[in-house]
Amino acid sequence: SFASSAGDIGTSVNAALSCSPGKEGALEALRVMNESPIEQAEPYYYRFATVLLSRAPMQTAKSFLSRYQHGLQPTKLLPALMHYERRRAEYRARMGGMAAASAQQQPKHHQSNPSSLESLNTNTNVDQHEGVEVQISVKAPNKNRRGSNFFDDDQAVVKYLEGVITKAAANAANSGGENYPRVTIYNYLISLYAGMEDEAHLFRFLLLHNQGHEQNRKKNNSSNSKLASQHSMSLDDILNPYYDANKQNRESNKSPSSPPLDMSHALRIVLKTGRHFRSAVQLYMGFGLRQQAVELALKVDPVLAREIARESVNKDEKKRLWLMIARDAALVSNQQEHAHIASGGKDVVAKVVSVLKDCGQDILSIEDVLPFLPDFAQIDQFKEEICGALTSYSEKIKELNQEMTDCDQVCDSLRMEINRLGKRDMHMAADARCCFTKKQILTSDEPFYVFPSGFVALESALKQEVVPHLTSKQKKQVD
Repeated sequence: SFASSAGDIGTSVNAALSCSPGKEGALEALRVMNESPIEQAEPYYYRFATVLLSRAPMQTAKSFLSRYQHGLQPTKLLPALMHYERRRAEYRARMGGMAAASAQQQPKHHQSNPSSLESLNTNTNVDQHEGVEVQISVKAPNKNRRGSNFFDDDQAVVKYLEGVITKAAANAANSGGENYPRVTIYNYLISLYAGMEDEAHLFRFLLLHNQGHEQNRKKNNSSNSKLASQHSMSLDDILNPYYDANKQNRESNKSPSSPPLDMSHALRIVLKTGRHFRSAVQLYMGFGLRQQAVELALKVDPVLAREIARESVNKDEKKRLWLMIARDAALVSNQQEHAHIASGGKDVVAKVVSVLKDCGQDILSIEDVLPFLPDFAQIDQFKEEICGALTSYSEKIKELNQEMTDCDQVCDSLRMEINRLGKRDMHMAADARCCFTKKQILTSDEPFYVFPSGFVALESALKQEVVPHLTSKQKKQVD
């Protein structure tokens, strides 16, 4: 067009959208902006983003992504992206309501396809004796009740945000950890993932970007473990330190060295949905909250809970986690038995014994899980475990007896050595001189040391020679 040739991008885009109200107009407007320099076209991307997404969502998202490297800001497009997702939600709710109303109003004896019969009219001017004239007009079904200018695409915004984060990660790798997008981009993408029925996208995203926070997780692992062991601490008390740290990073002008994933926000979003528990477990592990991760994993996948417990390197923590797993196994088996015919506690014992075998004898023993077993149970069901525990105790008793015998022998040797040294005499010549200063010992009026080798040294000279070779702790003892 003339406006496009003259460089009037705004007029060209307006003309394209006005002349062709459907998808064709949006594609023409995108072509005009894509072929124009980014310095001139950038304001019009932001201005017409809402209209373009409504008419051609996927093509618009691809156009936005192609211009990202040229400086098109995702944060300025974010209001249009959020508006489009809200319209999608309203559109789907309206269509669902119309479908439900149509199903209720449809007569039961009517066998025709309702999508092909658009209207059914009766002409009351015809004589009743001659019957009722029925006029049927067949129209093509209109899937988009809102209008032909809106297209519902559940992948357009997600694909654009994924592309932005991928390109930003590649740029950051080349620039040494700079040029990451704002945390709002990550937060909004996570909220879109959380709204999906399929958890695979959210879990894969968290698994990939959670690795950038591994150092922070190790740094705060010990403090988080203490917080987790205190039942009075709420989730907000645990996550607020991370939220404050993320807020400080956002307020500072420094570029982040890792993806600015707000893990506390992500965890709250996922828990709020009441589903996608595997992703919540992944976030708990990112915080180092292994106990909370096991508690949640027991509700959705006991096998995953056991894998998390095996990964623990702290022996006390590992024992605590396996006790949780054993308690849950006994509780679930009890509930199943009460719901069906009671089996005398056999299933409970079998499940608890399986936990013992999985964790190993060095973590849990039979007496650790006895409180979880039924009050009345046959000993044959866990006879092997009891025999194994008794054998282990017998071996430990033998080891302790041997250690006591060795200690007694060492003590006897020390007593004999002390007695021998107490009766030992040292002889020194009357004219003995200091091996360092050559001064006579008896005329120096100073403490001295006599060694079994025959050497004699004054205290001041000996300190001067020895102190430089001592540690700070040893120097304090000498002083």
